[in-house]
Amino acid sequence: MSQNTTLDSFSNANVEDTNTPNTTNPAESSNSTRVEHLNQEDLPDIFSWNLESHTLYKDATVINPHTTDLRKLTSDCAIYPQTVAYIVDGFKDYLRTTNSRKLSIPGSYSELKNDFAPRITGYSCGSKSAEYGITQDKLEAAIRIATGGGRYNKSDVSVYIGDPFSFVITYDNHKFLIRTVGLDQFSLNSEPIVEIEKTPRDINGFEIVEDDPQYRHALSVFTDQVNTVADLNLCEYDRLYGSKHVFVDQSGKEIRIGQGDLRKLTPAFKDETELIGEHTISPRAGSDQTFELPEIPYQVGEEHRYQGTVIGHRLKYKPKVGGALSLSRQRSCMVSEPDEANDLPDKDYQPLTIRDEAEIRLLTYVVSGLEKNPSIKDRPPYKRINISSFSTPVAKYTLKNMGFNTHPQFWNEVERSSEN
Repeated sequence: MSQNTTLDSFSNANVEDTNTPNTTNPAESSNSTRVEHLNQEDLPDIFSWNLESHTLYKDATVINPHTTDLRKLTSDCAIYPQTVAYIVDGFKDYLRTTNSRKLSIPGSYSELKNDFAPRITGYSCGSKSAEYGITQDKLEAAIRIATGGGRYNKSDVSVYIGDPFSFVITYDNHKFLIRTVGLDQFSLNSEPIVEIEKTPRDINGFEIVEDDPQYRHALSVFTDQVNTVADLNLCEYDRLYGSKHVFVDQSGKEIRIGQGDLRKLTPAFKDETELIGEHTISPRAGSDQTFELPEIPYQVGEEHRYQGTVIGHRLKYKPKVGGALSLSRQRSCMVSEPDEANDLPDKDYQPLTIRDEAEIRLLTYVVSGLEKNPSIKDRPPYKRINISSFSTPVAKYTLKNMGFNTHPQFWNEVERSSEN
């Protein structure tokens, strides 16, 4: 059974967007069982849907568009495949879990432009303005996705809101789950806004306004491990200030940490005693690889000469060249003779044996503080927290993959052998 995940996990595409929720959920999983009772012909043809797997989000079973489908529906606001999912089952469960309510919508696109006030649905440092919601353009694009474009009958379209990072639109027995957007400052200043009450959450004794569970996890690490190791002496949470969370230390000075630095605290740090010893990795190409980490050069709490205070470690591996292989890189790889087992009926595809070196590295994370002067006159100086990392080579080996004019992706997170 799949577990609940954050909304961005609907897509396997890595889309860098600082106005979308952070999404690397350690609990993320998907079910590879095919959705047998659905066919492409049964689904709206706005995207090509992936029927080979489904995901559970807020108790709703959803399927995603294929990541190779690059189409987008564009009104004034584009909606891309990675921001849309189709609800296969559990629609009522989603409404109950998110405490969703029906949203009244205008009866035409022209009325929508004039009469719909943007809604704030949640608060997170993942948005530059700290607010997520539904704008006029986003709602129009969502309606066009559900109806296929053109005019619509108000009584046939229903919109439900309740989750900070998603809303549901239904039409003709089809139900779409669509990601909300980070609201920009222009919308907040120039248009009437329907707000919701901020809900502080207890994180290690601090009442913090943050709706994204991944940033809450990072804030938990920050207020506990980072606060203790780096002697930040945090004593009070002050406010969510755009994409930054603001604390106050014992001297009364503001301590600010932004979403970019919190993202680095999202993956779990490994205990030092677990890191030392033998590990096994399972690349997507080739056989399992075993390596040993004999020691850790810098201990948690130790001051690095140039970087700052060490706060944690992780192991990762990646190709030495970095990124997926380009076509020119593929052509430079060794081309094997196709055999009967690997020969494809379509002769336009040429079998390639891809070889590439990869390195296993120990990532060491450090924290430092930079004294800053605020842009607002007469405001006292504050400390800006910076989270950075440096890597130490551990081992390297050669990866091998048989592909057919593709861009092989064969690097994953390192898992300790005892966990495999």
